[in-house]
Amino acid sequence: MRAHTTYEIRGISAKPPCKGLYKSVKCSECGKPVSEHPTKIKDGQIVCIPCYKKNNREGLFDRL
Repeated sequence: MRAHTTYEIRGISAKPPCKGLYKSVKCSECGKPVSEHPTKIKDGQIVCIPCYKKNNREGLFDRL
């Protein structure tokens, strides 16, 4: 059995992914920027999930 194990430590050249994977859009109700992916369409306008749930009863049951 060997008394010591030798390891080689070296750097990597991987780069982090680009910032943001989805386009950012503005909520038509609160005006805050939100990722395009988790939005809802209400009366033809893009709204964020919190605004959708606040003003729409069916939004409360979307994730059940």
